[in-house]
Amino acid sequence: IPALLIRHIGVRWTLAAGIAQGISFLCKTYPAFIISGIALIGCLLPFAGVAPFSSKPFRFRHFWILLLATLITIAPWMLWCYIEFRREFFFEQVQIFRHLSQNVEGWAAPWDRLIFDYALRIYHVFYPAVLTATILLIWRGWRERSFALLILLAWGFGVLIPHLLATSKTPTATLIGWPAFLRLLSAMIVRAIDGDALCLGGWLGATLI
Repeated sequence: IPALLIRHIGVRWTLAAGIAQGISFLCKTYPAFIISGIALIGCLLPFAGVAPFSSKPFRFRHFWILLLATLITIAPWMLWCYIEFRREFFFEQVQIFRHLSQNVEGWAAPWDRLIFDYALRIYHVFYPAVLTATILLIWRGWRERSFALLILLAWGFGVLIPHLLATSKTPTATLIGWPAFLRLLSAMIVRAIDGDALCLGGWLGATLI
């Protein structure tokens, strides 16, 4: 979906993204709707003065096509489960949302566990660079009104923030947001190579750390 937002290439790819979101929902339930969240932000950014790259940008009608394709994809399984196993269906939906407010399977942790523990193990030697890139490009993204950077930030933080607030946290719960932060790292490196002194300093400093 970030690629669609940056360079929209038609309704067929929007439908494909919606179907992919539906398949993701059937695998990992509600976190899959980060795709819809990113798409909605992509539709709203032009109203904040952030110009999309494409002459045919992703618009609200595409957002509704995306959502409709998702609902059509998940409807057969969800309806069958509801009809055949109604009690178990509702129990499972409640269990999913219990992660937000209760200690599920002993995974309760303070809010900063994801940033200063799990993320440190996830990104390993790249952790300082990923952290530096994220901080630098938040400022650069808004200052430059960069559609691409703001979409990446929406993707990464759209996954991270809900998990920071949730009571139960697992090391891999934020996996769907890892690519966004790694893409921010690559963006910092590209800018450093192109002569951006701040990004070059951040990259070298983080590497030394």
